[in-house]
Parts: sequence; C-alpha cells; structure tokens
Amino acid sequence: MPNEVKTITRKQLYEKVWSTPMTAFSKEYGLSDVGMAKLCKRHDIPRPPRGYWARVEHGQKPRQAKLPNPEQDATVEINVAETKRLDPDVQAQVDLLLGKLGPVPVMDDLRGAHRLVGEMRRHLEGCNIDEYGRYRMFGDAPLDLKVSKAALPRAFRIMDALLKAAEKQGWEVRPGPAFVVLGMEIRLGLSEGLEYTPDAFLKEKGDSRYLGYYWLKNRIPSGELVLELDKSSYRGAKVKEGYAKNLEERLPKAMERIVEIAGRNKQAELERQEWNHQCEERERLREEARARNVALKKEILAEQTKVDGLVREMSLWRQSQDLRTYVEARTH
Repeated sequence: MPNEVKTITRKQLYEKVWSTPMTAFSKEYGLSDVGMAKLCKRHDIPRPPRGYWARVEHGQKPRQAKLPNPEQDATVEINVAETKRLDPDVQAQVDLLLGKLGPVPVMDDLRGAHRLVGEMRRHLEGCNIDEYGRYRMFGDAPLDLKVSKAALPRAFRIMDALLKAAEKQGWEVRPGPAFVVLGMEIRLGLSEGLEYTPDAFLKEKGDSRYLGYYWLKNRIPSGELVLELDKSSYRGAKVKEGYAKNLEERLPKAMERIVEIAGRNKQAELERQEWNHQCEERERLREEARARNVALKKEILAEQTKVDGLVREMSLWRQSQDLRTYVEARTH
C-alpha cells in the first residue's frame, strides 16, 4: 500500500516550524525531527536556533528569522510514512500499561536508594576510567553507566527513580538494568555525552596539527546525559536532555517509550512465533509429501516385482507347454 502524500505550502511550513517545536509536529508526517530539518533545508526554510524554545517557555520573545524569497510559495509534498499497527490484543495491553503510568520522582539524595544502586556503588571500586574520563563498566555490572565521576550522583538518582517506578508498576527488574514488560526484556543504559575541550577551539583552523585525530581525542564529558532504551534492539530509542527540560523531567516520557517498545517487541515476537509455526507447518507438509512419495515408490516397486515374477512364471509356463507339445508330437 503506497504511503499517503500530504501537501503544505512553503510559507505554511515556515509558520509551523516557528510556532511548534519540530519534534512535535514532525510526527504528524511520519518524519523524525532530523528528516523534517532536511526537508526545511531543501526548501530554504530557516529553523529556530538551539535554545529558542527554552527562551519562549521562559516568556521571552526571541527574534524569528525571516523566510527568504517569500514570493516563491511552492507546494511541498511530504510522503507520510505508514505506521505499522499493533495487533489489537497487544495494543490493548500497551494502552492498559500506559494508563497506569504516573510521575517518576527523583530523590535529592541516595538515602534509601534501590538495591541495584547500592550494588553499583560497590562495583565501581573495580572499574577503570576511559580515555574521556568516564567510568568503563565490565560485563557483570548491576547498572549500565558510562558517565564521569562528576555526573555519577545524578546518574544514580535517575537510575534509582526508574528502578523504583518500574517496580511500582509491577514490572520485574533485573540487573543490567533490565525491565520485563509484557514478557519482553528491555535493557537500559545511561551515558554522558562528550564535547570538545575549550582549548580545541582556540587553535588556528589552518594548523593541520590540530585536525583529524586531534579533534577526536580532545573531548571531555559534557554533563548531558542520554538514556538508552532497549540497547540491544534496532527498535530501541534514546531520551536526551531537551531545550527546556532536563533528563529528570523526561523520565515519565521514558517510561512511556519503554511500554511502547515492549509492545513493538511483543508484536515482533508474536510475528516470529507465527512465522516459525508456518515454517514448521510447511516442513510438516513437505515431510508428509516425501513420506507419501516414498510409500508410493515402495508400492510401485512391489507391484513391479510382482509383475516381473508373473512374467517369469508365464514364460516358464509357456516353455513347459511348448515342451509338452513337442514331446507329444514326437511320441506319435
């Protein structure tokens, strides 16, 4: 089934870009914010700079870039990606879980923290620091963290809030951490982004010594945390710090994404089971067909053997008749 095509004028798209955050309205067209940004670039439509919506939320009125060549109000066609629907039973389970979700409070300190947080604090004693100054976890870590020492208390509080919220929903919580939702294991990870060191930008652009490998190596933890959901699956997602909201305020959204990912994984698992069932059924039918062919060949071989035996008997009988006739002819 072909994707639906929506049309919007260049001026209307410009007004939408400057009236609504791109992450919100781009979903109407089945696009990511990156895809919508590329569309705006193709049609020479300016976009709000970083921090624009944070300033708007705080009551400011930042300057809005003008639309270049407004007289060129061409029609923009957008192919709306068709979203695959969940099975009604799976969708009902997802809706039920979403309806139970509530706030995810983050504590100011780690008193009474979740047991996995306590285990992780002991685990860190044997961890090394990577080249960027972040802890490097090893295989059996209770929590998947890749953050600097400065960001560690905040990372612990965020993980503590998520672990407690998951248990409050009745989800099984496993080390890793991993939540079992709708029978699906969703693994989580928390990492800290990187930024270039301040002195890296002071280097002259024409100095080749500071290009290439230098730019990759001279980075430090940025303090901005990224929550990774269902890391081992291509259906996973990331929840990042926003323009106006930090990660702590986005945790309820993260819980919603976990439920949605679990629903998609459940759907994929049901489809996989159905596919395996169909494969097993096809293999069973092929085995039955092969067995019938073998039985038929055996039956044909038995019949052929019987016919060959009758032919031999008939040949011997004719020889005996001819011999009898010959003997009788000689005796007369």
